[in-house]
Amino acid sequence: MLSYKLRKFKLTVKKITKGWKQELIVLGGNTPYRGLCYYCYIFRGGPSSRTVEYLYHTHFQSTFRPNRGNATGYFLAGKTMHWIPNNYYALHSLLMDLRVVAMDFGTTFSGYAFATLDDYKTNPLSISTYTWATGSQTGMSLKTPTCILFDSDENFVAFGKDAEDKYTELAHENNHKGWHYFRRFKMDLYKTGPQEMPRDLKIKDDQGRSMSAMIVFAESIKFLKNHMMGVWAKRDMQKVFKTDEIQWVLTVPAIWSDAAKQFMRESAIKGGIRNTQLILALEPEAASIYCKYIPNELTVTDGQTTIDALSPGTKYLILDAGGGTIDITVQEVQEGESIKQLYMANGGDWGGTKVDLAFEKLLEEFAGKSALQKFRQENKSGHLDLQREFEIKKRTIKSGQTSKTTIRVPVSLKDAYTAVSGKELQSTNVAKLERDKLRLAPDTATDLFAEPCAYIVSHLQKIFDDPKVKGTDTILMVGGFSESPLLQHAVKKAFPSKTIIIPPDAGLAVLKGAVQFGFDQTVISTRVCKVTYGIASSSPFDEGKDPEDKKFIDEDGVCRDVGVKMIFGNPTGFTFPHPKYPASFQFGPCFLTGPCLRKATDLTYLAAIDFGTTFSGYAFQTRADFKDDPLRIHGYSWTTGSNAGLSLKTPTCVLFDPAQNFYSFGIEAEDKYTELAQEEDHANWYYFRRFKMNLYKSQDIPRDLMLEDDKGKLLPAMKVISESINFMREHLMRELGKKGQSVIRPSDINWVLTVPAIWSDAAKQFMREAAVKGGIPNSQLMLALEPEAASIYCKHIPSERMVCGGKSTLDAFSPGTKYLILDAGGGTIDITVQEVQTDGTIKQLYMANGGDWGGTKVDEAFEAFLEDLLGAPAISRFREDDKAGHLDLLREFEIKKRSIKPDSSSKVTFKVPISLKEAHEKETGQDLKESMSRSTKRVAWVGDKLRMEADSARELFKSPCEYITEHLEDIFGDPKVRGTNIILMVGGFSDSPMLRDAVERAFPGKIIIIPDEAGLAVLKGAVQFGFEPRIISSRICKATYGVKTNSPFKEGVDPEDKKVIEEGDVLCSDRFDRHVEIGQPAGLDEEFGEQVYVPCRSNQTAMRVEIWTSLHKNPRYTTDPGCMYHGELNVQMPDTTGGKNRKVGVKMIFGRTELQVTQNIASRIRLYQSVERTSRTFTTTEHKRFIHGTCGYQILLKTTRYLSDPAMCTPWRDSVYGATPQSKQPQHKLLPKN
Repeated sequence: MLSYKLRKFKLTVKKITKGWKQELIVLGGNTPYRGLCYYCYIFRGGPSSRTVEYLYHTHFQSTFRPNRGNATGYFLAGKTMHWIPNNYYALHSLLMDLRVVAMDFGTTFSGYAFATLDDYKTNPLSISTYTWATGSQTGMSLKTPTCILFDSDENFVAFGKDAEDKYTELAHENNHKGWHYFRRFKMDLYKTGPQEMPRDLKIKDDQGRSMSAMIVFAESIKFLKNHMMGVWAKRDMQKVFKTDEIQWVLTVPAIWSDAAKQFMRESAIKGGIRNTQLILALEPEAASIYCKYIPNELTVTDGQTTIDALSPGTKYLILDAGGGTIDITVQEVQEGESIKQLYMANGGDWGGTKVDLAFEKLLEEFAGKSALQKFRQENKSGHLDLQREFEIKKRTIKSGQTSKTTIRVPVSLKDAYTAVSGKELQSTNVAKLERDKLRLAPDTATDLFAEPCAYIVSHLQKIFDDPKVKGTDTILMVGGFSESPLLQHAVKKAFPSKTIIIPPDAGLAVLKGAVQFGFDQTVISTRVCKVTYGIASSSPFDEGKDPEDKKFIDEDGVCRDVGVKMIFGNPTGFTFPHPKYPASFQFGPCFLTGPCLRKATDLTYLAAIDFGTTFSGYAFQTRADFKDDPLRIHGYSWTTGSNAGLSLKTPTCVLFDPAQNFYSFGIEAEDKYTELAQEEDHANWYYFRRFKMNLYKSQDIPRDLMLEDDKGKLLPAMKVISESINFMREHLMRELGKKGQSVIRPSDINWVLTVPAIWSDAAKQFMREAAVKGGIPNSQLMLALEPEAASIYCKHIPSERMVCGGKSTLDAFSPGTKYLILDAGGGTIDITVQEVQTDGTIKQLYMANGGDWGGTKVDEAFEAFLEDLLGAPAISRFREDDKAGHLDLLREFEIKKRSIKPDSSSKVTFKVPISLKEAHEKETGQDLKESMSRSTKRVAWVGDKLRMEADSARELFKSPCEYITEHLEDIFGDPKVRGTNIILMVGGFSDSPMLRDAVERAFPGKIIIIPDEAGLAVLKGAVQFGFEPRIISSRICKATYGVKTNSPFKEGVDPEDKKVIEEGDVLCSDRFDRHVEIGQPAGLDEEFGEQVYVPCRSNQTAMRVEIWTSLHKNPRYTTDPGCMYHGELNVQMPDTTGGKNRKVGVKMIFGRTELQVTQNIASRIRLYQSVERTSRTFTTTEHKRFIHGTCGYQILLKTTRYLSDPAMCTPWRDSVYGATPQSKQPQHKLLPKN
């Protein structure tokens, strides 16, 4: 036996004897890992031969854990017997590069997820997904619609959201006829009976034409496969990527027939996945596996704990409620962490699509069947828009709601009704019609869910009545439909005594669990057979029992039936008389993994809030998680209008009621205000949107700063921002309370709040006080600069970058690397340059800078475009007359602008409220369509849609993109950043294809790095910064800092009006005594030279020391232009025996997230034998007392964690931040240095 290394893996070689081989022996060395994946190569020639003849290879996996001390284990090398000739060798390779990719091919939405074996061994929840553009306002969705488009020649064109958009675009131009568009076609495999599924099955497209189902399914799977391979190739460009190192897992409903499962397998093979690398996972089983790994992160009703919810011996029912089907089964957790099935999988087609069918019936009652049919046929794009609109709205319908549900209705539906009936479409007892809005009463909206919820509850009741499931007290709800508040309410109401468990991402439980199943299939130890299996055979005829037509005489008396061994629980199914192919969910290679998720023992949390201009969100992590895996950061999935309902940020909007009490934040504030506007009840409410920019626009920020709401009414900015932060804080605390395994105390959480690096000190201080007022303890709060946070995040994931131009990122964050960070947010652009140090810390090379050129500039350009097109008076009237319509238009553009690409020739289509047309006609007296035809702008009005040429749409991005690239050119021209060849793009605006293209074109020689989820880099990096604030080892001072003092008067230099005489000394007042210079680097905790001051008068009992800043390098006087008062401190000096020789040393400490100022008092009484140094952390109240000279502490200033920037102290005043105080004579003079 010989052992040697090949491709970094431990290999074992042994000569094997001639014969049929199924079991192979792994020899010697360490005891094999249970569940790890191995390769087995069979070759001829032996390890010493120069030529090796390859025979075959296969994956295999250990079938048991060897006893301790036993170094030999038997491994099963597949079910197929292989003939091994003489002189062949077996080579076993531990395959550490294994990747498992799971596809959740759903009825309404599809997606994929993946993990490496190394990731899975470290943390089974370390599963990566892809973020799709699905119409969400934040563009954050982990699934894409299950839609596919073929051209008229049946060639594949697009899948998912791209297929939806392309088909809608074709329909706008009336060019869709002849194309094949399929939506929610997976249900065809459920509806077809098990004996009625030929391989040439045909399914109908959107226009009723047929295509091969095998082609439709195969091309869909092929797209997802190729998309994943492309993403992975970009992420791991430094590695050799081998397709045979992938284990593919495809999810299927448990209630599907064997024929349907086989059909899916063959479709996957036809789509390019090897049969030997493919397994099928039953959806409820996959979800159960996922939840098994997150017992401390499950959401449970009524605040019950889940610590024992899935412990050994627990029986639980899995309710997998998807878009099409409902899968239900009952399982029991066994000792050893395996799962036993207790009840046969069952269910029906009662998924979320039943709600859609109920809505279609409601439309038929409202407009009539003929009008609706005409609408579907003649305005395909309008019908698609209506389907999308309802898909979003139905997720907001809740039990007990009192508000109406508003759905925008295409004008073409009203036209179709008029054409059929000769009348105008009017409100009915079914629904109320207001302009182009259909308004459903709360009961009408909730009734849409009545039928599927009743089916599900009734079926669950039958199952719980079965004696086989006695003792089952837990219901695990997973699947996209399980996220519906109405379904959750129905289940809770029907089974009040049951524990209802809903994982955080119920819609992703199947997908992520399928990845885990790919590594560990033995976790399902026992299944229940769905049917009776047997063998067609001949037996002696039994007179009186067997029917006569079954009788036959065998001529030679020999039975020709062949016995077949059948293995259940892991079957290979033969279900119909077509050529056989495997249908089992256990067919193919098996992969297991090591330990399950460890329970965190350190409950200290770090929570970060990214309070953005357009979108906000929070993330959190335990200290134990950070130590194990810095990327294991948790967020919250908000409902933000996404088709898939998955977004980690919510709009930065806040609503106050007429009494100025906080009402709601985020998408709930948007929806409530829109609802109020539709009822014309919004006038007295206070609605604020994108208000964060008010802190950037001015250097002078009074604490009583007022903000204008949507209607021009005023509220204090401190109230608006603090209530917003308080909402995020309370929301996070509630989530931690649901997920935690013990009581979470406020003291267990440290907080980080992100701020733009280019903000003024006053703005950052304002945010800090707002956060403290919002309930975050001052001692547990730090501010993180947004570009620094993003840099820290990207430093932790160097192997998961998306790089433009095909350049590798292997060394992107190695020591010595310089890179520019472009943090492009919704409001501001933050730019800085950093360098990675040899110890892994980060040094700032270039002072943070930027401007207000963020994504909102594109919105402003769109508003200006509309005013030029329709006239400012018409737009103003539109805003006033239809506030809800205006909000809808803003939402529509927020979604559409993300799809505008630099190389697209397609027109951009916006749904425009009919009220805009009415406003234009009232103001101008002209028909909108005619005005459009005379306009020089390349736009068209079609029905209720504004269609903009691609060039005009791209023009909206011109101004901000030019500002950014020109500013970058100026920075790269500075000698201080020489050698900087990498641009790291983060922030929500960096997701824009237009900005990416602009940067790539402007800097073709640079490496452009864009992390996955660029819009979340700041948020996640802020969490990591909270755990390692010392990672930023050096920063650049943003201003010159000094002390206002007196100095000897210089004749001919100092102006006469600054001459003062104190006890015979001729002094110059208002001198700026510089401590540190703007642009000067400051290391962590670096102390700049101490300056010594002495009193001006011998009987002086206190010394006031004022801190001043300037944007100039060396100002002489504090009255020079650009100088600003920053703060002051009082030094108590009651002992006057030293006269004017009492020395006070002042030094400033920079480089941390705050400025520290310390003082030394040399006491004459102590004969200079010691130096008294005193410091104290100030609270907000103490700051105010201190500034007004009433604080009696003998201290100087130390602003602990007060500002996330170097070189800052805090001027807490009751008046204006940054304003010069009333003229005061300095009480000290600078002691000249020897």
